[in-house]
Amino acid sequence: MSGRILELRVHGVSNTPPAETLGLTPEPGGETPQPRLVAGGPVTGFYRSATASPLDPIAVEAYSWGQLTSGARTARDVERALWTLLLPFTLANVALHARPGIPADPTTERLASRSGITAWLIRLFCLSLTSTPVLALTGVGVDLIGWQCVDETCLSRIPGSWEFLANSWWQQGGRALAAGLTVPLALIVTLGLVAWRTYQYEAVMPADPTNPPVSDAPTPVDADLPTGQPAQEPPPAPEPPPGPLRNPLEDPTFWCGEGQLRRAAVLHLCTGTVVAAAVPLGTVLVLDPPHGARALAAWTTVAVLVAVVVITLVAIGRPFLTRRDGATPLGRWASRSSRSPASD
Repeated sequence: MSGRILELRVHGVSNTPPAETLGLTPEPGGETPQPRLVAGGPVTGFYRSATASPLDPIAVEAYSWGQLTSGARTARDVERALWTLLLPFTLANVALHARPGIPADPTTERLASRSGITAWLIRLFCLSLTSTPVLALTGVGVDLIGWQCVDETCLSRIPGSWEFLANSWWQQGGRALAAGLTVPLALIVTLGLVAWRTYQYEAVMPADPTNPPVSDAPTPVDADLPTGQPAQEPPPAPEPPPGPLRNPLEDPTFWCGEGQLRRAAVLHLCTGTVVAAAVPLGTVLVLDPPHGARALAAWTTVAVLVAVVVITLVAIGRPFLTRRDGATPLGRWASRSSRSPASD
């Protein structure tokens, strides 16, 4: 048998150092000789003895991978692993584009069609994904903090400064429930801020993406062209595909989702607010039925919440929710930018 033999040693979960894996022993009165890195890096790498020769018939290497699960890298990996919490929302967004029978032009989709009914059900499921964490935090804030904990001893065990709810003034009516409502509302505000940041990411198209302006960048006056070489003309603007769209990806506004995101964000935030407000309101109506002016205010609030739910259920089935073209994608900034040329 000709050729060299490679003996690869891999440590276990105890993260044995490469020097010990290679069996390097310290000299009398000296330190342990350090192996040399032959491939990889400080996180994962292959090591050999510093005294190993390329002519050795058996090459002994140690593979070290312990830094993958130790030290500062673990903290970064935990942060990345937390992104898996968004996996249900990611799959729900992908499902909307994976449904069968998607028309090339989203404005032609109707609720009565198979794709329209499927889109309505998927959006309804997405609303439930938003409502689930809001309802969970409502149970913590309204039920645990505002309803069950009535004394300072119980409130002191809850993270945060909630001892003020033990005051007799907060125990009257539904004031403690209203204070606990700040927990789910904080989540809704956070979702709104994240959606607002996403608007900027999605704003990648001009105000009228169906007719993008062509800007010919002039050649700098101080540019030195080679002798005898004519000035280069700017490349022609890309022409839209002829005829009707055959695939949604052919739409030049497909990747401009700011308008769709704004409308969907409003519906999701309103639905989350309704879910959060319905819990304390329903509790008060059942356990302490209001009378007089309080009853008028309570049932008016119920009517508003029901109207928001009905409008949301109707809106998620309308084609305008997925429309991207026109001035809508850029929101109120589009109207300003479209009026500015006319005013000049």
